[in-house]
Amino acid sequence: MDPSSEDTLDFLREHLEFCAANHKKCRPQARVFPTRLIDVRHTIRLIDRPSIHLDPPKFLYLSACWGSDFALRLTHNNEEQLKTEIMLEDLPRTVRDAIVIAKELNVPYIWVDSLCIFQDDLESWNVEVLRMKDYLRSCTFTLGVASS
Repeated sequence: MDPSSEDTLDFLREHLEFCAANHKKCRPQARVFPTRLIDVRHTIRLIDRPSIHLDPPKFLYLSACWGSDFALRLTHNNEEQLKTEIMLEDLPRTVRDAIVIAKELNVPYIWVDSLCIFQDDLESWNVEVLRMKDYLRSCTFTLGVASS
C-alpha cells in the first residue's frame, strides 16, 4: 500500500471518520499523552509532553517490528539533537511513511517506541512500557506494520 497515494489516504480518511462517528470503542478512551512524541507538523523533532496542549490528544501510534537495522534510537546522548531536528533520511521507510500519513490526515504527532522511549535507560524503559496500553487507548489511530 502506497501511503502517499490519494486512494490510500482517502481510504484511511473515510474509515477514520466512520469509526469516530459510529464506533464508541474507536474513539480515544483515555486522555493520556505519551511522555515524548515526534512532532511532524513542520520540523520533525522530538518533543516532551508538557509542551503539548490538545484535548483530546491527536497522535498516531506506530506499531512495528523494527529488527536490527533501525539505527536511530533515542538515547541520553542524542536527545538534544532529536529535539532540534530528526532528518527524514535517518529514519526507516516505515517511520517516513507514518509521517506522510500523519501529515495528510492532520495528525500532528506520532509515537514510535524506539524514538520516544530512552533505549539506554532501563528504568525509563520499564516505566514507559507500563504506559503503552494508555497510549494505545489515547491515540487517534494505530498504524500497524507487519514488517519493517
